[in-house]
Amino acid sequence: MISFKSFAGIFLIFLILLSAVARARVIELEFEKVEEATHYQFEFRKQGETDILKTVSQETVFVEIDLAFDHYEYRQRAYDRRNVPGEWSPWEPFTVSVPELKIFSPLANSQLEGSAGLQIVKIDWRGAEGVQKFKVVAKDLVNSRVVAEQTIEDRSVELKLPAGSLFEVEVSTVLIDSKTNDLEAVAKTQFSIQAEALPSAEIKTEKSKFMREISWMAEPLAESYEVIIERYSTATKKWSVVLEDKVMKTNRLEFNPNWAGGNYRIKIKSQAKYRKASPVHIEKFYLASDRSPAAEYNESVTRAIDRVDGYYSQISWLMTQMRISSENLDTGTQASTKPLGGTIRGGIGYFKFNSEWGISGFLNSTRMILNNQNKDFASADVNAAYRTRFSFRDELRVSLGLSDLQVPVLIGDNSLNQFNIKNSNVLGPRLAAEYWYSLGPKIGLQINGHQNFYSGISNSSAPNGNNLKLTRSYQLGLMASYKVNSKVTGLLGLIHQEENYEYEALARSGPQPISAGDLNRGALKADYIGLMVEIGL
Repeated sequence: MISFKSFAGIFLIFLILLSAVARARVIELEFEKVEEATHYQFEFRKQGETDILKTVSQETVFVEIDLAFDHYEYRQRAYDRRNVPGEWSPWEPFTVSVPELKIFSPLANSQLEGSAGLQIVKIDWRGAEGVQKFKVVAKDLVNSRVVAEQTIEDRSVELKLPAGSLFEVEVSTVLIDSKTNDLEAVAKTQFSIQAEALPSAEIKTEKSKFMREISWMAEPLAESYEVIIERYSTATKKWSVVLEDKVMKTNRLEFNPNWAGGNYRIKIKSQAKYRKASPVHIEKFYLASDRSPAAEYNESVTRAIDRVDGYYSQISWLMTQMRISSENLDTGTQASTKPLGGTIRGGIGYFKFNSEWGISGFLNSTRMILNNQNKDFASADVNAAYRTRFSFRDELRVSLGLSDLQVPVLIGDNSLNQFNIKNSNVLGPRLAAEYWYSLGPKIGLQINGHQNFYSGISNSSAPNGNNLKLTRSYQLGLMASYKVNSKVTGLLGLIHQEENYEYEALARSGPQPISAGDLNRGALKADYIGLMVEIGL
């Protein structure tokens, strides 16, 4: 009898070959020959089971067998020339393992370019020969959630993944015939998908030379902001860095109180992991040398009476009580009436806060009710203005310009209670002044007036064809102002206007003679309750 215990050098060789069923591997058993042995017998079973799975009898010392991926054990014995078997060897365990699995695309730690929406990422792997099914799981590591999961019978798959995160893709084998889970081959890879660039930062702090901090709109996807502050040097004509590459988690930066006054600019870049940084936003601003609360208060008091910085429009409405009178030698009549009316005034101007000079132009249209009829007259003026400040609370503005006025010449008869007007145009220089006193950061008081000098530069004929001359033309006003915000100022007050005119009567003889040089005279007096609004453009 041949004893199997005398066998030596028995070992297993696993050949990486595809089996016919594509779920198994071919294994080869090789052992040393036993003297006087004529053939050998092998039995295979799964670990933990008693049923024999396969029995192999052969004369050679090499055994090839197809087994599915699982845990097995085997035993063997030899037969002598008498065909008498030897003793069975003890059961020896072995495992048919799945070959190594490796993902080769995308490469580990790679950064993929992305854009808005879901991105298609192709996952390719190799190895695990003989395995038919694979399970693919994609995890978003930033948000700790599974974003894709598929079971496929292929060695590549296209996944739709959101941009702007770090992902881990795990590919594992799915063994159909195995009851154990420890044989699965697993491969993992990590990669990121860079999302499109963050939007550019937008400053939300209202710029002021007394700013002590600056803030910008928070970007929900931004994780940090890179900030650089630069100051312009008038000596070198260059920008120099005063705050370099400060990385901030918040959207607010406090200024260093020791920074000198001057022109500054801030550069802001929004940043987030797995996203492209935003374009650099550059914002310029000016800081005063003295940024104390007292200096800021004084500035606000001054601003209460200041024109909008730059171009502005002015619109006003005035309710008018008029008193019109005339003495007409040509007709031998006198007329006077007190019609109600209204005036609309509009125009544009330009005045910089730090400038002494400005310009403006306005149109006025007045309507009165006369004998139940609407009668209109208008005026226009253009001006150059100069101002001087006496203190931070008050200033005087003087303007010189040219005015074109339609004078409403009254024609009528008191005895008949019938009236009409004829407009006559006069053109001449205009001198105006405003004294404005600030009572606080919002409220001011203004006294204004103007005098027109219609000296005959140009005028059109009076009702009788002669030239009209204004002997007096002025306006006085008292108004309270309220600064609504940096763009809007409202004024409310009282205004008094007078226009006195004369023109030569037509000479004649007869019962009521008129000598050459005798004058027809008239006057317009008006009192207004006015509401005016200045709006920055």
